[in-house]
Amino acid sequence: MRTLILCSALLILPTLATDEEKSKPPAGFFDIDSTRAAALIKKHPDMVILDIRTPKEFAEGHLKGAENLDYHARDFARRIGKLDRDKAYLVHCASGGRSGKSMKMFREADFSTIYHIEDGYRGWIRAKLPIVVPKPGTGKR
Repeated sequence: MRTLILCSALLILPTLATDEEKSKPPAGFFDIDSTRAAALIKKHPDMVILDIRTPKEFAEGHLKGAENLDYHARDFARRIGKLDRDKAYLVHCASGGRSGKSMKMFREADFSTIYHIEDGYRGWIRAKLPIVVPKPGTGKR
């Protein structure tokens, strides 16, 4: 009888995770396509979207809520080092090249959760997913 109670308790304990733990995406490094990335953003709206294209590319259109961190900036690696390693990040560039190369930097900096959009912003556009674009003539989004 005690064995049954102990086994039952061990089965129940994992289901008692906090709401915060349930809302976090799985830890690790993952290559995903834009469609899966869009679903991930819906499921985890607190995920940090990191657009590593140039500021000019970013200004022409970007994912809603994205933060711009230019891969070509001299201090790119230092700026990565200042990010919160415990947060979940969704990283992309235009087509997956720069963001793919940046994964090594994120690993070396001991980040826990990184999702890489391997088809990049162009894949996002091809999938007809929503973007933020500046209003013509105003310079505002």
